[in-house]
Amino acid sequence: IIGELLLSIDRLIISIFFDSNQLGYYGISSIFFKSIRIIGVAISMMTLPLIVKSFAKKEYNKMLNYSKIQQWLSFGIMGICSIFIGIGQSYFIPHFMPDFKSSISTSYILLTAVSILPLSLYPHILNTIGQQKIYLLAQTIAIGLNILISLAFVYGGLQINSIALASLISIVSYILIIRYLGKKAFNQIIINK
Repeated sequence: IIGELLLSIDRLIISIFFDSNQLGYYGISSIFFKSIRIIGVAISMMTLPLIVKSFAKKEYNKMLNYSKIQQWLSFGIMGICSIFIGIGQSYFIPHFMPDFKSSISTSYILLTAVSILPLSLYPHILNTIGQQKIYLLAQTIAIGLNILISLAFVYGGLQINSIALASLISIVSYILIIRYLGKKAFNQIIINK
């Protein structure tokens, strides 16, 4: 639930502070975000059993290697797909949905955010080693940061692109936090083996 909140708090904020037209523009961008995210989730689910099996066998280096494979494979495929979608929508939307042209820049920001999400590296490891609280802490901090930045942007008179930017900033923060805390937790299990 917290993970979904991290990835949808922006739409909640827009629904509160902006009109339904703005929410619609943002909704178009969100569709592309969600579409790309499915790729990362699928790759992630394919590597999870390998990570769990490595942990059960106390093969911690393999565990980390599978996470790195998942990270870079997801990042690469999601990044390439985001580039194609960005190029496609810069042609498609102005020609076939001209009323939604203002959603293109928002979409670029959200495509960047979703493409870098796999760089978090440690979520499966943390869940596998029983450190879900670290994972949840990183997500909770990112949600709070997203809310604070979004509210600052809204009260500063900025538009929906600023909400997408707040989401991007919060995802970057989440990645940095989970990589730092995840590495510490992972190193701790290696020390204790």
